[in-house]
Amino acid sequence: STTDKYGGMYSEDHKRFYHLRGLDIFNYKVEDGVEVICGDNYFRTSAFSLIIRNIELPESLIAIGHHAFSFCRSITKLVLPKSLRIIEGNPFIGCKNCKVIECLSPYYTVKNNILYSSDLKRLISCLDFTSSFIDIEDTVEYIGEEAFWGCYNIKGIKLSTNLKTIG
Repeated sequence: STTDKYGGMYSEDHKRFYHLRGLDIFNYKVEDGVEVICGDNYFRTSAFSLIIRNIELPESLIAIGHHAFSFCRSITKLVLPKSLRIIEGNPFIGCKNCKVIECLSPYYTVKNNILYSSDLKRLISCLDFTSSFIDIEDTVEYIGEEAFWGCYNIKGIKLSTNLKTIG
């Protein structure tokens, strides 16, 4: 593996991003050519997750792993590139200040701060940390594991009549 000047660790071929161990960084750009951001909290390292505000993702990105951005509490906006095809689990657990996810990928969509598959059959992540009531799209058949993690203000959820599985 190799490390950039900010502490970002990449695979030798620079197609996989493993983690970021920088300290006084507010903005970080994942290198062009990266295809996978590995899961399990790789942007979160102790106090670091409290200061990073912006992470720019490359147009080469194909997959984001489960928990990849978990507890990055200071991120306020994230743009998912059009090349993104795979999101494993919920990569955004605890991103309580992320008010905007802009999705350019044809494989996913965002409605009312909830990330869905583009066909609206899979609910991936709820980033609405302030509402007391959530109205899920009626086409949803599957709610992913930990999709509502950290949504402590929710008092009620209108479930889809097509719902088959809750992760």
